[in-house]
Amino acid sequence: MIKKSDNRGSTILMVVLVLVGVGIMAAIALWVSLRNVQMKATDEDIKESFYSAEGVLEQVKAGVQEKAELAYKDALVKDLESFSKHNNVKTTKVFAGTDADEKKKDARINEFRKNFKDSFKTKVSATASDDYNISKIDNLVNKSLTDSPSYPYALVTAMKAGYNGDNGLIKDDGDKLVLQGIRVRYVSSEEQVSEILTDITVNIPKPDAVASSSGPDVFEYAIIGDSGVEVSTGNLKVTGNVYAGNKASADKTAFLLAPNVNVELNDKTFISNGKILVGNNSSLKVGSRERLWTENILLNGGSTELEGVSYVADDLTLTGDGSKARISGIYRGYGSAKDVAGNSSAIVVNGKDSELDMTGAKEIILAGYSYIGTSNPKLRATKTADGSTEAASNTDIKMGESIAVKGNQIAYLMPGEWIGTNSKSESKFNRNPLTYVEYKKLLEDKDASGNKIYTLVNTKVKSKKTGKSLEDYGVNAGNLESNYSKTFVQPITGISSEGLVYFYINFPQEQAAEYFKDYFKADKTKEEELDRHTKFYARSIKSASESNVRTAGNYSIVNPGLAVKQGKSGTGDKSAEYSNEFKALRTGLSSEVEAGQVENEVFNNIMDVSQLNNYLSANNLREVSVKGFKAVITRGDYTYDSSSGDVRLIVALGNVTVKNRFTGSIIAAGKITVESAGEISTDSSGIIRQLLREPLTSGGNDYLYKIFKKGDALASASSTENVNLLFADGSVDVGKLISFSNWKKK
Repeated sequence: MIKKSDNRGSTILMVVLVLVGVGIMAAIALWVSLRNVQMKATDEDIKESFYSAEGVLEQVKAGVQEKAELAYKDALVKDLESFSKHNNVKTTKVFAGTDADEKKKDARINEFRKNFKDSFKTKVSATASDDYNISKIDNLVNKSLTDSPSYPYALVTAMKAGYNGDNGLIKDDGDKLVLQGIRVRYVSSEEQVSEILTDITVNIPKPDAVASSSGPDVFEYAIIGDSGVEVSTGNLKVTGNVYAGNKASADKTAFLLAPNVNVELNDKTFISNGKILVGNNSSLKVGSRERLWTENILLNGGSTELEGVSYVADDLTLTGDGSKARISGIYRGYGSAKDVAGNSSAIVVNGKDSELDMTGAKEIILAGYSYIGTSNPKLRATKTADGSTEAASNTDIKMGESIAVKGNQIAYLMPGEWIGTNSKSESKFNRNPLTYVEYKKLLEDKDASGNKIYTLVNTKVKSKKTGKSLEDYGVNAGNLESNYSKTFVQPITGISSEGLVYFYINFPQEQAAEYFKDYFKADKTKEEELDRHTKFYARSIKSASESNVRTAGNYSIVNPGLAVKQGKSGTGDKSAEYSNEFKALRTGLSSEVEAGQVENEVFNNIMDVSQLNNYLSANNLREVSVKGFKAVITRGDYTYDSSSGDVRLIVALGNVTVKNRFTGSIIAAGKITVESAGEISTDSSGIIRQLLREPLTSGGNDYLYKIFKKGDALASASSTENVNLLFADGSVDVGKLISFSNWKKK
C-alpha cells in the first residue's frame, strides 16, 4: 500500500502569503493616496503663497501709483503756469507746422517730462540720489504681514548689485521711469515660500493728455441737423448725441416724428432747438442716460417715454386723440415767465382720451402755468366785414394750473353776475359769453343824463358759486383792466354781430391758482361738471409722490376722478441757469459760448464754411478714404443708402437723407431725413479722426480736418499716445501708466 504525502501545511502557507501580499498592496495604495493628498495640499499651499505674494506686489504697485499721481499733479500745475510761454501750443504732432512751432512743442514736452521726473524721484527717494526707497512705495502694503512675528509673513526689498536692501535703482528711459529689482518674499502659514522679482515701469504722459482742447467733440454726435431732423418711416434707434435745429420750420419744429414711426434715443445728449412733434400712432422713447433739452414737446396722437433728465423751456402738450406721456425720470419744466405763455412751463392735456403717467418720476418741476390760447390768429379775423378790429387784441389767458386739462378752462370764464351790472349791481344778461350786439349795448347804453347805464365788470359783486368778488382777490377799479381779458371770436362770415365775446379771469399766477381752487371746491354740481369736462380729454393723469412734485400752480390728477393738488414754491430757482445752458448748447453744443459764436447757428459755429466751400469750388461732392472707410463732403443734398459704401462721416451744406443703417456722424446745414434706417450710431473705432488726417488730393495740403473750426484738436485727439488713458472729463487715468516688466517668480 502506497502512502500519500500530507500537503495540508502548504495550503495554509499559500493562503497566508496571499493575505500578506494583499495587505502590502493595500498599504501601498493607501500610502500613494495619502501622498497624493499631501502633494495636492502642498500644491495648494504653494499656489496660495504665490497669489498672496502677487497680492503684496499689487499693493506695492498701488504705492508707486500714488506717488505718480502726486507727481502728475505737480507737473500739470507747472505746465499750466508756463503754458503761455510756449504760445499755447499743443504737443501732439498731427500735421507739420513751422520749425518754430515744432521747437516750442518739443520744449513743452521736455519741460513737462522733467518736472514729472523730478517730482516723482523726490517722492520715492529717501535721499537726493536717483535710488528709490522701499519705505516710500510699500506704504500701502498690509502691515499685519510685513510686521508679523510669525507666519504668514511678507518682506519687500530692493535688489541692487545682487544684494537685498532698502534702496533700488531708478532707470531713466526717456519717456518712462523704471524702478528696478523690486523683490517680494511671502511665507504662508504652512511655511510655503514664494518669491517674485520684477521691475515697475512708470510711463510719462505728454502735456496733450493733461491739457485738453476746448469745445465739444462733435463726433460724439450721430446726428447734427441745423435745419431739423425728421424720421419719416420705419423704426429708428440712435446711439449717440443728437442736435436738431429749426431753420427749415415755420412753426419751430426741430425734431419731427411722422405718423406710425418709433424712435428710441440711447446716449447722453438730445438737443431739440425748437419743438419735438410726435405724430399720430408714433412713439418717442428717451433712455435713462439721456439729457433732453427742448423748447416744447407736442404729442399729436403719439406717445413718449421720458426716462432720463428732461429740460423743457415751455410745455409738454398732449393733443390729438389717444396721446400718452410717461415720465419715469426727472422732468424739469423751467420756464417761469410770469406773463409770457411761450416761456411758462406746464403740462397741458388737450386731446381726447389722453393719458399722463408720472408715477415713476423721480422729480417733476413745473415753474410756469398753462394758458388758454385765445391769441391764435386762426381763431379770429384781424378785421371784420364791418371794420371791427377788436379780435386782433385777443391775448392768451393765464390759468392757475401747472398741469391742466382743456376741460378745466370753463373755470376761468368770469361769472355772468359780474358782467354788465346796473346801479343795483344786477347783471343785464347774467351770462358769459355775450353776443357782440349785447356787448356793444353794455358799452353804449346811456341814461337821460348821458351817463353809462352799465358797469362792464363789477369788482364788488359776489359770485353765486364761490361767494367771492373780484375785490376778494385784490382786484379793484384801479387794476381791473390787467386782471381780466375779453376774447372776441369772429364767425366765418366775418360779420361782427354774429360773433361772441368771452370774459375771462386773467389773474396773476398766485391769484389764478387760488381762484381755480375756490371754484373747484365751491359747488358740488360745478365739481361734477368740471370732472365731466375733464374726463372727456383725460382718460387718466397719474401723479408721482407729492414729495417729488413741485409746481408753481395747482395741478390736476384724474385717477379715476378729478382731484386738484396745490402747488409748491421754489420751482423757478434755477430757471435762469437752465435757460443759459440751453442757449449755449443750441449755439455751439457746449455749455459755454465762445467769442464770435452766434445763437442758433450750430453748423456755422462748428464748421469752417469758407474752407468747406473752397474745397468744393470745383466739385459738388468729394471723398477721402482709409482702409475702405469713407468721408463725404458735399455742397448739395446727399442720400446715404445700401450702395453708398462704408461712409463714416457726412458733411453737407444741403439736406441729407438716410435710407440705411449708419455708423458715424452726419452733419448738415440743411435737414436730415431718416427713412427706415433702423439704427444710427456714432463710430467708436477712431477711423473718423484718421479720415480727418487725410488730404482730399493725394500729396496735397487740403486735409479734411480743416473744414472744422477746431479741426486740429478733433484730428489729434485719437493720435495722442495716451488718449486711451483719458477719462471722460479729459483727466488722466494714472493707474494705466503703471506696469510690471521683467517679471520672475521662484
